[in-house]
Amino acid sequence: MPATRGQSASATVVRLAILLVVVGATCYQCLPFADARDRSLRRGPSAGAYPWAGEPGLAFDPWGFVARQCTSYVAWYLNAHGVPFGLRTRGPAGEGFFTSAFDWDRAALAAGFAVRSTPVIGSIAQWDAGESSPPAPSPASADDVDAARYRVLTARGFGHVAVVQQVLDDGAVVISEYNGADGSFRVLVTRAPRYLYIGVAGGGV
Repeated sequence: MPATRGQSASATVVRLAILLVVVGATCYQCLPFADARDRSLRRGPSAGAYPWAGEPGLAFDPWGFVARQCTSYVAWYLNAHGVPFGLRTRGPAGEGFFTSAFDWDRAALAAGFAVRSTPVIGSIAQWDAGESSPPAPSPASADDVDAARYRVLTARGFGHVAVVQQVLDDGAVVISEYNGADGSFRVLVTRAPRYLYIGVAGGGV
């Protein structure tokens, strides 16, 4: 059976990721590096201003991630809002190697950034491979708009990351993300298994 367009694109992403790992193994010091110690998020472009949206083909962004993937979107957001971030990022306790989204929680801890179960605005929502958001609570009434908008997200094999734009009263979050289930920029209401405190208050362990 011939590969579909989606399968072909996925295979290309996998090949690029493998190439990046091979290059990284031979030249770790050549990989993009950022120092996020003592840096905090500040005002910047709107969440939807990701510069590579809609461009054809696959390429690496300036921070070492595959463009138009969730990791590239989050790296762009952090850098555009005053927090240096890249494939190799130094934090308060050392250096983390932020490869696939499913490994970002471990990389954040290695660098000394807090990983918490509670979100704050600007924190990074993170799912390991195969993890899902908890189900939405039953809406209290037909007027409960946020419950009606709630989405249960399940990460694929590379995991998923997104940016928390708002924390709702019930603990759900409004996130911005790129390359979600429909392969484009989205803003939606959900919950994540964990939140990475990179460039936000309480970010040190």
